Amino acid sequence: MISLIPPQFRLLAAGILLATAAAAGFAGGYKLRALQADAAVAKLKQDHAEQVTKAVQAGQERLQAVLDEERTLRATAERIAHEARQRTAQAQAVAADLAGQSDRLRDDIRRYSAARACPTGAAAAPAGGGLASTPASLVQGDVRDKLLDEAAEALRELAPALDAARASHAACAQLYGEAERRLKQMAGGMN
Repeated sequence: MISLIPPQFRLLAAGILLATAAAAGFAGGYKLRALQADAAVAKLKQDHAEQVTKAVQAGQERLQAVLDEERTLRATAERIAHEARQRTAQAQAVAADLAGQSDRLRDDIRRYSAARACPTGAAAAPAGGGLASTPASLVQGDVRDKLLDEAAEALRELAPALDAARASHAACAQLYGEAERRLKQMAGGMN
């Protein structure tokens, strides 16, 4: 039956078949290239999504580390402030005690001076007590005067040290107040 078809039509049919096969091959190649491009785009999207996920996770881990460090610093600052408050309270108690002792020492110096001015046998007994309340007749003449002089000298030597300790305490209390104010400012800025 093929022999009944004229040769020019056979050639034309073969050309059409070849053109159809070439077009089908081209379309198949194009489709294959499109599938490959789609696969490459999908791979790029997947890689990008993984990178974004890793970046977000790394950012969250860094944020958590910063928050943990901030909590640690805040706890340390609060501990230091608490310790400083305790030391300040202790220093204030010591300063109050020293102030009382200073006042008592000054009173004792006044009493010793008054007792020294009194004649032997007369007792200067102020209401505050102290050594001057001991009857003068128990410590006679020069011995009493020598003891009073030594005590007065010791008190005069200790008075400047006490005054310096008071001044030092006041400076420490002022520094602590400033440090506490700054810590509160820092804590307020962290919130």
